[in-house]
Amino acid sequence: MELLLIIIYGSIVTFGIYHLSFFKHTGVGSTWITANFWLKIGVGLLYGYVHQHYYNGADTYAYLKMANLIYESLYENPLHYLQLTFGPNGGTPPAHLADIVSQIGPWNDTKTYAMFRINAIIRLFSGGYYSVHALVFNLLAIIGLTGIYKTFLHYIPHAHKRLFFLVFLLPSILFWGSGVHKEALNLCCLGIIFYLSIRFFQAPKQQFLQLIGVSITLLILLLIRPHLCLLLVPALLAWYWTHFRPAYAFLKYIVIYAISITAVVLLGQWKPSLNFFALIAYIQYVYVVYESGSSDIPLALMEPNLLGTLKILPQAFFNTLLRPTWSDSTNWLKGLAALEMLGIWCFIFFSIRKILQSPNPSIPHSPNSWLYFCLFFGLSYILFMGLMVANLGAIVRYRSIGLLFLVGFFVGRVLFLPRLSMRECIDRHETKKGRAIRL
Repeated sequence: MELLLIIIYGSIVTFGIYHLSFFKHTGVGSTWITANFWLKIGVGLLYGYVHQHYYNGADTYAYLKMANLIYESLYENPLHYLQLTFGPNGGTPPAHLADIVSQIGPWNDTKTYAMFRINAIIRLFSGGYYSVHALVFNLLAIIGLTGIYKTFLHYIPHAHKRLFFLVFLLPSILFWGSGVHKEALNLCCLGIIFYLSIRFFQAPKQQFLQLIGVSITLLILLLIRPHLCLLLVPALLAWYWTHFRPAYAFLKYIVIYAISITAVVLLGQWKPSLNFFALIAYIQYVYVVYESGSSDIPLALMEPNLLGTLKILPQAFFNTLLRPTWSDSTNWLKGLAALEMLGIWCFIFFSIRKILQSPNPSIPHSPNSWLYFCLFFGLSYILFMGLMVANLGAIVRYRSIGLLFLVGFFVGRVLFLPRLSMRECIDRHETKKGRAIRL
């Protein structure tokens, strides 16, 4: 039965990829996206197997377990199912739901409970199989990745195959974005936001509708992962500004981020309950003091202010962008993560070298607006994770989305370097050789 459901639902998705306009005009054809979708289903099953056998199911199976409790209420009283799935959560639950809520657990955690809601809906047609839930989450991820890919393609139209490998096959995105977890939902929301933003740029008559779509998707993202939404806002504002006014793009990003940081500081001073730094410090304190696991790493406790954040920023950089190292690799998953980071840093150094050696490293104004978005958003998201999280396993998963955009920045910069002819390459080589002889 499980295999039959996978074949039926997978065939429906495949048909949609081949026929829906959203998946067309990609430069690689529907076959590539379809192949990646089925690959992601396989990786999603591996994701579930790893977490079931090595991590006691972890969150990914907990979501299904809690969703199944909600689903079972459908047979006792359909209204209970509707209330648990679509009604508000938090506070004291209604008396007739108290028994079920006591078994569910994080009733007051909107982010986690949102995952219960989504899986409770999928449970209506999944038969309770993890593989079917993984298929639906991978459909959401494919929608998001296609939106992200088409955004890159809008600015860098001559490199569709290389961009496809970047967006769809970056190891962190391929693995962490294929399981039943928030990463697939995050990718879906980001892809929709970027796709609608490009439509906003291209279709002046429909700009109002596109902005409504972006706003609704941001609200959904705020429910699922609030900090991702908040970090996205200044990057989006800077992207919109520099798309329409591309001159001095880097400086404009600096201005937007400086204003955003100043606003956060002033807001916290005006009303302590809105102190963003205090919230980060609290989340970090919970991770450091109460959360315990085999992958825990040292992280200095943060003072709830801007200066305290800056003090531990170097440690956040080291933990998120340089770890896990080979010495941290106590299992094969950490070893693969260390290998990925080694490859990424080799590519970054290669990219910097190519940029510095280029006779004309500047690029057209228009791609700059998007590439700087990738740099600022990717780096800020990764460092933000480093400020809060003191567990390598969690860091490796959380940073995956940030890595996509950080690597995307360097990929874009290299792709826009001028291509030298064979004669120019020979002339440059002879020039360098002559200088070496003179020395």
